[in-house]
Amino acid sequence: MTARRFRKTFLFTALLFYLLSTTYVGTKLIAPLEHRYPALQHVPADVDAVVVLSGGNTPGAPNLPLMPGAFKRYMYGAMLAKKYHLPLIFSGGLHESDVAAVVTEELNNMLDLNLTVRYENRSLDTYENARYTEKLLHDAGIAHPKILLVTSAFHMPRAKLLFDRTRLEAIPAPTDYLASSLQHFWYLPSITGLRLSYHALHEYLGYLLYKLKN
Repeated sequence: MTARRFRKTFLFTALLFYLLSTTYVGTKLIAPLEHRYPALQHVPADVDAVVVLSGGNTPGAPNLPLMPGAFKRYMYGAMLAKKYHLPLIFSGGLHESDVAAVVTEELNNMLDLNLTVRYENRSLDTYENARYTEKLLHDAGIAHPKILLVTSAFHMPRAKLLFDRTRLEAIPAPTDYLASSLQHFWYLPSITGLRLSYHALHEYLGYLLYKLKN
């Protein structure tokens, strides 16, 4: 590689990194994903369960080990289950389900919520979330379940795509919104901007790959 070509490559990479690390670009990328499905307004009377998708945890944390986004998903799902008197299902891998069980126990002991949660503990990705949740509800004798699907708003388009390929009727109940309308420091690079861009690009790529598999 010539020195001139190296400089061009370096400048392009630096510019791209700068743009992706600004809150402005990150918000512009993630907002269309979050706005694809509106916030839940109405819950039909014939819903069978609330299904919360896992979203990561911090191994070894002494308390509340679910990561912030995952904790928001879990708490919103618990709120819906409590408000509408619905069963709550947490869908995630074995370790994340164990972590969620600890959180459930802490909430029940400290806040007296009396939550009863079923755990789907085999899935490793969103595709398996959908498949194993379908099997869990089908094995419970519900042929065509209708569920409230709880996950981060930016993750909802991909999750809805995959749940719609099962016998489940999934009503989106998005939470954990990340796009911000606050415009101060929009053009300064930050970890927040980079995080927004990362989540957005990850979802666009995942959605495209699953869409091509259809």
